[in-house]
Amino acid sequence: MIEKAIERLKAPGSQETFLELGGFMCQTIRKLVFEGVDSTRLYGTDLHPEFLELGYEQFRDRNSIKATFVAGDLLVSDEEYTASKIAKTFNGKMTIAHASNFFHLFSRDAQLIICERIVRFFRRGLSPEAPAVLFGTHLGTTTPGPLEAGGFKVFSHNEE
Repeated sequence: MIEKAIERLKAPGSQETFLELGGFMCQTIRKLVFEGVDSTRLYGTDLHPEFLELGYEQFRDRNSIKATFVAGDLLVSDEEYTASKIAKTFNGKMTIAHASNFFHLFSRDAQLIICERIVRFFRRGLSPEAPAVLFGTHLGTTTPGPLEAGGFKVFSHNEE
């Protein structure tokens, strides 16, 4: 799927935008830049601002990358979310979102809140030929349901 995202992002005259969710150091964004994608249309987010800072240090690109990185919590109250930098930066602007090794970190209820907020990130009126896309890889199980992992309540999905 990353290849299709690169195609859309690099197409002549492309106005596609890409968001990396829970990106840690946002290495997927760095891969896209390496592949020749215009970094001004790349966005990344993580709960921890120090992880985004580590990305600049690891990739030594603070002065060259033009991507927008925003730290914030997708699980704050609706009122806090609406006023957040995440909502103000991403809502209605994205066409492609990438979330790998992300959803399984949350309970089912939290996953539903996050999904609803991701839907807000997408531009309205996209064409059927280039629809909004959310993709990534995730841990799964053959028996879906809530799990206790490291003191956290998470929810793991199966193929269905």
